Amino acid sequence: MLSIILWFAIEWLLTLVGATGEAHRLATLYLMILIPTLPMLAVGMTSMSVLRSVGDARRAMNVTLYGAVVNTILDAVLILYLDWGIMGAALASVVARCAVMAIGLYGVISVHDLMGRPKMATLAADAPAFSNIALPAVLTNIATPAGNAYVTMALAAFGDGAVAGWAIVGRIIPVAFGAIYALSGSVGPILGQNFGARKVERMREVYTVSLFVMTAFTAVAWIVMAVFAEPLASAFKADGDARDLIVYFCRWLSPLFVFFGALFVANAVFNTLGRAHYSTLFNWARATVGTIPFVIVGAKLGGASGILAGNMIGGVVFGIAAVATGYRLIGSLGATLRNDENNLDRGAPRH
Repeated sequence: MLSIILWFAIEWLLTLVGATGEAHRLATLYLMILIPTLPMLAVGMTSMSVLRSVGDARRAMNVTLYGAVVNTILDAVLILYLDWGIMGAALASVVARCAVMAIGLYGVISVHDLMGRPKMATLAADAPAFSNIALPAVLTNIATPAGNAYVTMALAAFGDGAVAGWAIVGRIIPVAFGAIYALSGSVGPILGQNFGARKVERMREVYTVSLFVMTAFTAVAWIVMAVFAEPLASAFKADGDARDLIVYFCRWLSPLFVFFGALFVANAVFNTLGRAHYSTLFNWARATVGTIPFVIVGAKLGGASGILAGNMIGGVVFGIAAVATGYRLIGSLGATLRNDENNLDRGAPRH
């Protein structure tokens, strides 16, 4: 239903974010092809969550990882080799979403035999518990797109070249930092297993190692992007403002993605410890307070490049705050468990 509503509202929404002329036409074409595949993406993401719930973190990670690989290969073939432009980008994403759904369903149905016939009575009984988790999760996941929409609106004032550069950066990020997205998804089950086993120190260790690994991934991605910034921009046939933004992001802004990654990993801690609303709070704070004022100031000081810089810099404080809150939650859990154990010891019979 949501896909249908969005499909009919495409042109109005694009006008709202400042798209005009040829950019409006191409964006409309792209979204008209892509939006009908949202149900496929939803099935793939749901399958990934089911796989995590049974501890199959590797296969859950592969759902998004292989989807990114398919998208990258088809982008190269359809956009760069066949020169299909925006149509090629849309079709690459369509096929990638089909791959995500297929890989996810294969793991759920063929590997774990977890697909069953839905029962309305069971669904109604479980709905309140699902809503307590699902509602904050949904709100969390739409925070970043909302923030990106504002960035797009701000860049629209600087012409189609700036918007095109931002769009290409949006294509580069999931590929360059795909391992971080996968890591933030796979760390949840590991934290959950140790939470169930009351192994607080192991939870803290997993959290710390995840942050170190995420930082290492970001560093490697930054080095590669910085070295190949110019060829990467040429591969997308970008010129003018679009090229300048791509090169600027790859060389100077991409390392700041480490703070986005920190927020993603912290989200896994919040969700595991039953604090999903913390994820919602931090992600929306980052998408509003951590985006709007920084983008406004960046636009005044540095134009289109300043907008991108402001968007990335705004995430620093919230990434650090989210990490600190994650450690505090784990520490509070440890104190609670120790108090419970002490109470049990005092109440135990002496021999």
